[in-house]
Amino acid sequence: MDCEEAMHILRIKSTTTLQKLRDEGKIRFSQPQKKIILYDRDSLNVYLENHARETF
Repeated sequence: MDCEEAMHILRIKSTTTLQKLRDEGKIRFSQPQKKIILYDRDSLNVYLENHARETF
């Protein structure tokens, strides 16, 4: 999925935050061309699951 879809799923508005998650290795991505970055949907779901809070 592209940047826009990844940001929507993660509910973030900043491309800088998305880049930070990439740089820290928290989400998987591939870069088939220099300006094209694609994100792994399963990786985004795992990230969200790992950062979910349990309710009382």
